[in-house]
Amino acid sequence: ADREEILKAGAKKEGKLVYWGTDAETAPKIVKSFESKYPFMKGNIEFWDANSNEVVERVVTEAKAGRVSPDFISMSEDWYNRLKEADLLMKYDWTNVRAWNTDVQPADGLWANVAIDPRPAYYNTEVLKEADAPKSLEGLINPKYKGMSALSSASEEFPFIYAYFWRQGNKLAWDKSFDFFTRLVKTTKPQIVDGYTGPTRLLAAGEFGLFHIGLFSRAYQMLNKGAPLALVPLDPMYGSVRAFGILKNAPHPNAAKLYAHWITSQAGSVTYANLLGKFPYDPSAASAKPVKVAKKNGITRSMLHRIPTEAWTKADTEKSANFYYKLIKFK
Repeated sequence: ADREEILKAGAKKEGKLVYWGTDAETAPKIVKSFESKYPFMKGNIEFWDANSNEVVERVVTEAKAGRVSPDFISMSEDWYNRLKEADLLMKYDWTNVRAWNTDVQPADGLWANVAIDPRPAYYNTEVLKEADAPKSLEGLINPKYKGMSALSSASEEFPFIYAYFWRQGNKLAWDKSFDFFTRLVKTTKPQIVDGYTGPTRLLAAGEFGLFHIGLFSRAYQMLNKGAPLALVPLDPMYGSVRAFGILKNAPHPNAAKLYAHWITSQAGSVTYANLLGKFPYDPSAASAKPVKVAKKNGITRSMLHRIPTEAWTKADTEKSANFYYKLIKFK
């Protein structure tokens, strides 16, 4: 209680919170509950929505110029090493997170892993009937999907992901992964789409039939609106871990810590999970709606594979992206 009062007093003086992240498009809905609890923050939260790479590049570029704009960041776990290497993250104890008793948290407290997002394929049930839908990862490679499928230009990490999943000992299975994606693209000739939110909406509208690599959270939001979508659990299936961090020289550190305290509380975890469509790590929020929706579609937490943060090396992620962009001819 004393801690919260100290943070509230500091946040009132600062009068602002700057939030950057890949979920900042939805964040204004999330923070309504935060603003209800702390009315002095209402209208004083600034958002910038971008992909993880854009967030990291802008933070690093600003830091080199001696400037820090954001206080709080929200993006995939695998990008935080870049900010850690540049010494741009604040060490914080993440009190609520420590009580979750999970083994996925970084020991140094530079960020907190709060939720995991399954990465299945999914399809429009009015365009593609269940009997014709893929049943496995290899099943995505089928000439009958030619001209009716899509692949996101933002999936550049997936050649690395499958090279890691299929590794032999410590040796990444680059050849196997590159072969899989080459066959996928050459066989189905997917249209290349930008990101996940817009394409999932287009899929729901019937603009194409199958999204090879999607985000459960995006499908969840459309399923809540009654969209004719069905999920394809993949084996192995990657789970993208959502993490929160506070910048080392945040302009409004108390506001950032106050928000971090709230968003990792049970109320914040449930609000975040239900609005974003992710599986919360907070055990007290395990009954959140996304978990139930995913289970109905054949996806459970035990099916998801996380890749440790330390495995995401710059060399490997660049190798993955260079191959992927060349394959899909993305410029």
